[in-house]
Amino acid sequence: PLSKLDCAINASVLLAHVAASTGDSVGLLLFADSVTRYLAPRKGRVQTGLIIEALYGVQPTLVEPDYQLAYEHLLARKMRRALVVTFTDIIDSQASSELLMASAALRRHHNPLCATINNSDVTEMAAAYPQSAGQLYEKAMAQLMLSQRAGALEQLRNHGVGILDVAA
Repeated sequence: PLSKLDCAINASVLLAHVAASTGDSVGLLLFADSVTRYLAPRKGRVQTGLIIEALYGVQPTLVEPDYQLAYEHLLARKMRRALVVTFTDIIDSQASSELLMASAALRRHHNPLCATINNSDVTEMAAAYPQSAGQLYEKAMAQLMLSQRAGALEQLRNHGVGILDVAA
């Protein structure tokens, strides 16, 4: 199976292709704890190729993403109003609080959409019938994780951020 990063890359490429095919401008901002790559929005197939090249070498990192820095980078470019799709992972309200705060400034000028890939292993564990005390504990923890994640997504939604939560 593909990793969540691979799924996000595939979705980004497809989104860029569709946008370019319909005559829209498309850009790319890669970031983690710093901005690593920026391609200003442009029209055309050449732009899609540049996006594919930029995404080709992307590797996962174990750092906390700096949404504020990334969104300030975008806002400093004074772009026209745009749909800004952020591919990220949401765990709970506390972990997504920075995304929520950073989205407030972005929302004034753009339409933010947060695309997340849910964890099918946790969903299956939460739905499974436990056969032992250990499995009962795992089920309870999985249900708690899903509840916290749903709360975080709802909080973002209530603050005007579009949410797209999908299976891989």
